[in-house]
Amino acid sequence: MVRLIKWLIAIIGAVGLVIAILGFQVMEISSNSMENSLHDGNRVVVSGVDAPFSLWNTSSRRLNRGQIVVFYSPPKGAFAIKRIVGIAGDRLFIDRGQLVINGKPVSEPYVSYPGYGSWPKIDEGGRRSILVPEGHYFVLGDNRPASKDSRSWGTVPESAIVGIMRWKVPDMTSAPAVSGER
Repeated sequence: MVRLIKWLIAIIGAVGLVIAILGFQVMEISSNSMENSLHDGNRVVVSGVDAPFSLWNTSSRRLNRGQIVVFYSPPKGAFAIKRIVGIAGDRLFIDRGQLVINGKPVSEPYVSYPGYGSWPKIDEGGRRSILVPEGHYFVLGDNRPASKDSRSWGTVPESAIVGIMRWKVPDMTSAPAVSGER
């Protein structure tokens, strides 16, 4: 039995080392801004942007719309997780909850409250959209009413993005109970 435990510890340690080398990290969600995709207390696997051996190293290729990323948010002074909706060169706005990018409405089945709000307000020049600058991303939470995101503090520089969400860790607390009785 002791030998089995030692083997299990060695295997778990080896798996942990491989995960660390490949640039994966498990992070816990601590807000409701990404509901219904992610809930407060969920855990996600994130691949690091700058991991030297990462299979998904993003330093040599661009991030895409729809990806969920973890980034350092100076206004919060902490890490945040949001969905990329705008990339460099995109002109976008939200009209009565409908995201419009480069003049085309975008389908967002993951948004918790479709139809919520308009953004930005029309400025003095009559413009109602923003242009995402080179090297930046426009990010939004899926739960738009509860999310502080690029609508509040602007675009996110690529250098602030630390990882890409790869998987949501299954919630084992809701698994059915297993009993030894027959």
